[in-house]
Order: sequence, then C-alpha cells, then structure tokens
Amino acid sequence: MSGSTDPTARAADFIRTAPRTFADLSTKINASTYPELWKSRGVWASGVLAEVLGDDWPGKFQAKAKQPYLRFALAPYTLQHVASLVEFAARLRVLDGSPGLPTVLRQMRSQLEAGVINSARLQFDVAALEKRRSNTVALEVDRGPRNWKPDVMLAHGESPIGVECLYMGVGDEVAVQLQKSAAEGAEIDGWKRIGAKLATKAGQPAQDGGWLRCELDEGMFANEPFMKSALAAAPLEHKGAQLAQGALEQMAISGDIHGVVFSGLPGNPASKEDEAHSLPDGSVALRRTLPGERIRETFIIPNAGTASPECKVWLNLYDDEPSWLQWALMQAGLPDADR
Repeated sequence: MSGSTDPTARAADFIRTAPRTFADLSTKINASTYPELWKSRGVWASGVLAEVLGDDWPGKFQAKAKQPYLRFALAPYTLQHVASLVEFAARLRVLDGSPGLPTVLRQMRSQLEAGVINSARLQFDVAALEKRRSNTVALEVDRGPRNWKPDVMLAHGESPIGVECLYMGVGDEVAVQLQKSAAEGAEIDGWKRIGAKLATKAGQPAQDGGWLRCELDEGMFANEPFMKSALAAAPLEHKGAQLAQGALEQMAISGDIHGVVFSGLPGNPASKEDEAHSLPDGSVALRRTLPGERIRETFIIPNAGTASPECKVWLNLYDDEPSWLQWALMQAGLPDADR
C-alpha cells in the first residue's frame, strides 16, 4: 500500500489499487513477503473464488459499493487476512454439493453488499465445521410456508438443530465509545446494540427451539490500533459472564430459543493463550489459536432448560476449530496440507 502518511491519501490509494479480479488478487499475494506455504495457499484460494463467484467479482463489488470488499482486498497485506481468504475458499470446497449452497452463492453474486457477504461467510463458518463433525449439513432449509427457514441445520439425532446466523458490524454509537480510554471506565455498552438485534432475530429460531449464531464485529471486544475497547484485555471469563447475563435476560422473553453462540472475528486479542471456562449458568467461554497467527474467542450460551447435549454439539464444533483448516485442505487435495 502507499507510503503516504496522510490517512486520506492512503485510503484513496488503497481503493484505487485494490484488485478488480481474483487473478489480480492472486498476483498480489504471490508477490507478497509471506512464507511460500501461505503464498501458494493464497493463490489456490483466489482460484477457488474466481471459479465460484466469477473472476471479476471484486471489481463488480467495488463498482457498486464504492469501495473494495476489505476481507479479500487486504489478503496481500496481512497474514491474518490471507489465512481468512484460504479458510473461506476451503469452506466452499468442503461444502460443495451441500443442499442450499447454490442459493447462498447466488445471493453473493447478485447482492453485492458487505452485509450480505459477511452473513454468508458466517453461514459457511458454521456449516463447514458441521461438515467435519457429522459429514452432513444443509443450508437455507425450507420447512414449508410460514415456517422458519434455518440458515444452517446441524445433525442431532432425531432433533436436528436449526441455526439463524447474524453478523453485526460496527455501529456509530459503538465507535464513539471506543474513542474513550479504559482509564475513563469506558467499557462500551455494546450490549445495548447486541441485545436489540438479538430481540429482533431471536423471534425466528424461537419458533422451533433453534439457536442464534452471532459474529460480533461491532467493536465490543476490539483490540486493533485504530479501534480499542476497554473490554479487550478483560479476562475471558469476565467477557463470557457479561455476554451470558445479557443474552439470558433477552432469551427469557424471546420464546423457545435454545441458545446463542457469540464470537468475534478471528484476530489479535490482548491474550493469546488458549483457554476454556465453564460458567455457573452452563455457558462456555473458549479462546482458540487458529492458523495464520489468529485467535478466536467463542461464547456458547444455552437458554435456561436447554438440554446439555445441544451445548456439546456447539462445543465440539468450536473446541476443535484450530485443526479444521488442515483437515479441509487435505480434503481439497492440497500439497503440504498437513503443514
């Protein structure tokens, strides 16, 4: 990216030079300073996306959104982003042939909006983990007129678990709070926004005792140079307890929803040690190290009265997440997938 120190100039230069095709993205990744293993994987991932979405998808997205899709465009510049690109391509490969996948891909090709793409990525996240666990998964499950249509269906004996996926991006009120220092006691009240969205989305899985899977990219636990929350360095148990308290209060008035699973984007939290905590209310807080120098924190929060076997399904999915990418690349037949 540009060497200019002016943020506006750097942003303009980045947008101007962002890849307009996946072939261009592949070239930029191959010219990066990454280890050869990640270069080759990034080139492979770019090819998969060109095949599935169309080589000119990045340019089409930018033409409509007036900016590049950052999670792809940043792949040549940070190891975390190229690892996420490879992970996304691997999900597409292992989900190939799964019921409902073509529907989601059509939406990604036609609805060129970041919210649509991020929601689809979260669907693929859950579905691809489930593919390894049970070897079967379905997306966009049509259960007939006037019935809730789960984004993902998890195998669970005779009672499959329906999942509604919700991606939450940064909101203005959260960004304002993030500008305050921890010394000012600025634990951002991100729960107000999360709780409001939970109240809206919980109505669908509450119809049939489903779960809500929520990815928080709204800054509640942000730990980046440009965006920091006072909660970033909080103990994992503290984060889990805070989320559980708010989620349980909301679920108590949201019908028959069975639980909520929260996580942040795989990134760079203040602590990099793997942890797992079982909380008194039955919730579980996990921190796991992922390939590409990334960390993910995941919080599994069952509603009161939810059977523990359902929680174990979620725990199996995310407790073993660190080894998923290696498994997926081996399924795709990549050389050096076991490295």
